[in-house]
Amino acid sequence: MLICSNQRPSQSQATITQIVLYAYSLRIGDVCLREVAHFHTSLVLFILLYSYRMDNKHLVNSIVEGIQEKKGKNIVVVDLTKFENAACSFFVICEGDSNTHINAITRSVKDYVHEKAETKPAAIDGVENAQWVAMDYLQAIVHIFQREPRHFYDIEHLWADAEITQVADIA
Repeated sequence: MLICSNQRPSQSQATITQIVLYAYSLRIGDVCLREVAHFHTSLVLFILLYSYRMDNKHLVNSIVEGIQEKKGKNIVVVDLTKFENAACSFFVICEGDSNTHINAITRSVKDYVHEKAETKPAAIDGVENAQWVAMDYLQAIVHIFQREPRHFYDIEHLWADAEITQVADIA
């Protein structure tokens, strides 16, 4: 018996595949843990680890697409996954030309990630002055700078051993 991805499987009828499909449909968060944990703890941990790796790439790609949609410049992805004490797995850093441009990029990232990765930021800060906006997606933090503050803080080089990927600007 196959279940719809949004239908909760019963304990007596659930197969591992059905549990995985159901858990993935819940976007693998706290809800998943509460809903699926009674099936099998190790299975839930496996699902979380697998989904975490897959969702990070999808999340970062959605963020980059949102930035590119509004012509954000000098996009850099900093991979922090090999650092145990890092606040997140990725930094996505870009810059805009003005307060209006920074706010447009911020809205675009929020909309793209909501549509493509089906998630919302845990927090957004800096929108008021739009010199440096930070968007916290837990696994990734987006930093949208104006040129001067970006060069001053130079956050892409805080971790010397981090893998830095430059994303080409869209003309």
